Amino acid sequence: MSSLKLTSAVTSAVLVLLSTLLSSAAAQGVVLRPGRCPATGTQAAFDPSRYLGTWYEYERFDNWFEAGMDCVRAEYGLNPDQTISVLNAGTRTFKLFGRTIFSRPASINGDATTPDPASPAELKVSFSQCKFFSHLFCR
Repeated sequence: MSSLKLTSAVTSAVLVLLSTLLSSAAAQGVVLRPGRCPATGTQAAFDPSRYLGTWYEYERFDNWFEAGMDCVRAEYGLNPDQTISVLNAGTRTFKLFGRTIFSRPASINGDATTPDPASPAELKVSFSQCKFFSHLFCR
């Protein structure tokens, strides 16, 4: 009988652990599914003018480089050489025990290019203004 109690306790513990892991994954926006991702295409006739302008962040998957960022936006413009300028900006706020230590604007500039002219909607974005990690403090 004690082995039945042990097996039941182990089963319960495994179910609680599995439930916790799945709940955590769902809260983080992780999508679990069997098999490969579906093949999605890009626009064959990409019109950059419809893409340009200011886009505000509605929701995001957390990234270390966006830690403490609020009011995040991306501004896209057209460069003279027909590449797309990119400005990612927001307000970086650091808090300690619920108190704001500092809050200031933060931004980084980049460019989006089309590596393959046959796929005009597949853009490569490069941020060359700052070195690794130092972009946390770029303005």
